[in-house]
Amino acid sequence: MKISTKGRYSVTALYELALRYGEGAVSLKSIATSQGLSENYLEQLMAPLRRAGIVERVADGLWKVPDDLAERGRQYDAQ
Repeated sequence: MKISTKGRYSVTALYELALRYGEGAVSLKSIATSQGLSENYLEQLMAPLRRAGIVERVADGLWKVPDDLAERGRQYDAQ
């Protein structure tokens, strides 16, 4: 299966946020550095993820997974 660069970067960013869940907000710069990704490209990808409610922007350049994301997933599965 082929995954686009956009899809791969998005999944990688979400993976990094999930690894750091509970530690507070994570900077895109630290995600880009640790995963070897372009910070500018990551910034473009976060907007659609934010609109979908998958990530939250805490401050300029700081992101996190919403605290209620797991609960929303369980509610979705129950439908």
